[in-house]
Parts: sequence; structure tokens; C-alpha cells
Amino acid sequence: MTIIGFRCGFSTCLNMIIRYVHSRIIKIQSIQYCKNQLHTLKW
Repeated sequence: MTIIGFRCGFSTCLNMIIRYVHSRIIKIQSIQYCKNQLHTLKW
């Protein structure tokens, strides 16, 4: 395995992890936003 091949594979893997974490954060934020909206509607 070459250095260049390793770096390409590593960056691709890192991008996938970042994208996964980012989508998780967006989901958590949207869930919290919906909860807040429901909370304000109740009162």
C-alpha cells in the first residue's frame, strides 16, 4: 500500500465519519427544535 493510496483512503474515511457525525448533530438539533416548538405551543 502506497503513502498516497493510504492518504486518499484515510481522507475518504474521515470525510464519511465527519458526514455521519454532522448528520447526527443535525438530527439532534431538529429533534430539540421540534420539542421546543411543541413546548411553546402547549403554553
